[in-house]
Amino acid sequence: METAYAFRLFSLLLLSLLLHLSLVPAARAADPPALPLTASEYSVVILVAKGAVIAALYANDTAALDYMDVAFDRQSDVLNEETKDMSYAEVSERVQGWVRETTGLSDKRVKQGLELGEVEEAVRVSFKYAAIRSVFGTPMFMINQIMVPGLDSESGLQDWKMYLEPLLARAERKD
Repeated sequence: METAYAFRLFSLLLLSLLLHLSLVPAARAADPPALPLTASEYSVVILVAKGAVIAALYANDTAALDYMDVAFDRQSDVLNEETKDMSYAEVSERVQGWVRETTGLSDKRVKQGLELGEVEEAVRVSFKYAAIRSVFGTPMFMINQIMVPGLDSESGLQDWKMYLEPLLARAERKD
């Protein structure tokens, strides 16, 4: 998988996970929220995000998407009121299990991936990339790296045409 694509894919995963966990309050697009994460919550979110990077970099696109589905479905296994006192090692073991389950990677490879500086860096770069782009929740749509206001999960074909047709017409005139 192309590294830039993996970063973008991961950025959306991380921020949508934060929003889904209600760690990022709802806000207007013009007023992105601060992230009210405790050190413990931050480390868990980063660990789950590392799993996504490992799946994207060392397995394949399908495995990365499968991991994201598992991470969303099982997030309460690592981050809720009942699990807030779990140790980092306990959370790490659960996340490693998700990665192994969805990617088929060996236990040794997953543990190595969690310790690699390039995985940690990918997580941090992706998070910063998304923050710079004002991506702080889902769904948020961009066309040509520009935030598109007014489109959401309920948007239909006509809504998308309103944004895309002028761009396509401009591209045709250039040809």
